Amino acid sequence: WKYMRELNNDYANSQTFYQGGMQVLSQLASQPDGDINAFLWVSNPDKLDQRYLKTVLNNDQLELIDVDDWDLNDKHETLGRSIYRFEEPEVKKGFLNDQEVKTICMDSVVISSKSADDDMVDDVADLLINNRSRLFPSE
Repeated sequence: WKYMRELNNDYANSQTFYQGGMQVLSQLASQPDGDINAFLWVSNPDKLDQRYLKTVLNNDQLELIDVDDWDLNDKHETLGRSIYRFEEPEVKKGFLNDQEVKTICMDSVVISSKSADDDMVDDVADLLINNRSRLFPSE
């Protein structure tokens, strides 16, 4: 969110609460004029079986909004490439039409605890090796 606020001055004017969970989503649905008027979460766009997504889709007081501000895919000064990219993942499968939302996506790095066992470290290594071209694209 901090980087989004750097890319878009209007976002920088908003007040941010680093809270989450179903209680905050419920508060947003039950108090539309309350202190919280948006909820941002991070998820895998290929997974439709997420409780936040299910809650939004099944609640008349909540809606998904497009995130399509073109400032958000500006190049990062140090990296020389953008952090965010725009995608339109399906959020709900339909009989004749699917529901999509325009949003930003980004790659991520997984860091584990020092107490992670060998199996967990192997799983992370497998993931990184098998997705190397996606995580570290050639220039």
